[in-house]
Order: sequence, then structure tokens, then C-alpha cells
Amino acid sequence: MKRDMIKIETPEGMKLQVPAHVVATTFIAAALAQVGVARPVAASDPEPEMTAAAGEEVGPQGGIKASDLPAIGQPLGVGTFFARHYVGDKLYALAFMDRENEINGAWGQRGTLIEGADSFVDGVANTAAMLAAGSPIARKVNIDAGDYIPSYVEQALLLAYHKANPGSGLTGWHWGSTQYSANLAYGMDFGDGWQNGFDKGSERPVRLVRRFLIQ
Repeated sequence: MKRDMIKIETPEGMKLQVPAHVVATTFIAAALAQVGVARPVAASDPEPEMTAAAGEEVGPQGGIKASDLPAIGQPLGVGTFFARHYVGDKLYALAFMDRENEINGAWGQRGTLIEGADSFVDGVANTAAMLAAGSPIARKVNIDAGDYIPSYVEQALLLAYHKANPGSGLTGWHWGSTQYSANLAYGMDFGDGWQNGFDKGSERPVRLVRRFLIQ
């Protein structure tokens, strides 16, 4: 199935391919505005206070008060805080895991359309749908710890952080959790900044993410 794509290049040189019928240029620009350059943390800076988010299924990490958020690029839970991100009307703080925690594998079975794995913004929902359908890569995700495979937009936010902070160690193609079609799923090239659909049966790494509800 052919889909019209919009090619975008930001002032920082990041290149994105965006499905025209799903994400407008202004939407990506607004999303990237949530990302900043890492600020050195002072030794006296307090640890962020994690709180339980009543009624929120955001993993065991719970939520965090807005006033307790660290600076971009600083530790958040066991990851690194890289962006704020809306899923519906809820705002989350996103943290990526270290390269040592990357997983590798096939996205799924070519020719199989997984219901519920086509969100461009909600990687948690996508990953849960992939796991329920028996996705090889999703079965390696420690969902109980709050890990998940980032969605299309969450990968774009991670790219924006990486370009502003090159020491994050992100290189090459990585799977995202957003399904393109029965045969393809989206991936991100963190070197050149392209997002594209790839054969679900091919093996690629995943840079895992966690999210914290901002209260």
C-alpha cells in the first residue's frame, strides 16, 4: 500500500519522512519543541521525587511531579530524560535506556497485521499489542519494569535529543513500535535522521524507553 510522505529537514539538519495523512509538518515541529539540550547537573540538585499515579497504568515507575522533573539529559529513574510527550491529554516525561540494554530481533511476521500496533504517539499501547500477537522483539521487552518500544513520534523526539546531544550513543537503524502495513513497520536511522518502513522479518536493535506521568 503506497502512502504519500512529506520530507522535512529541520534547521539543525534532521531529516524526517512523515506520512502526510497522519502527521502534519506543524505537528512534528511542535513535538520537537519539547526537546532541549542537556544541562549539566549540580552536585546539590535534589533527586526527582517519584510518586504513585493513582489510576494510571504507566508501568511500575508511576508518575513524577512537574516541579521535580530534572533537566533534559539528566537521570530519570534508571534512564536519561530526553523529552516531554503528550499521549491524548496526558503529558509524560520520557527517558531512554542505555545502549547496554538494547534488544535485537525481528519486529514480527511478514503478512500479519497486528491490531492496536499502529499508534504514531503511544509506544506503550503498540508494544502491548505486539506482545499479545507474539512479536519476537516485543517478547524481549521487560514490560513489567516499564520498558517499551518507542512509537514513530517518540523516536523523532529521541532523534532530536541525539542531534542536540551527540554523546547519547545512538547510531544506525532501530525498530520503532509503529506498524506501517501487514509487511512493514517503521524504523529510525539515528545517523541520517530518516524514518521508513522495513520488512517485519528483518532483525534490528531497539533502544528501549520508559515514561513517567507528569502530575
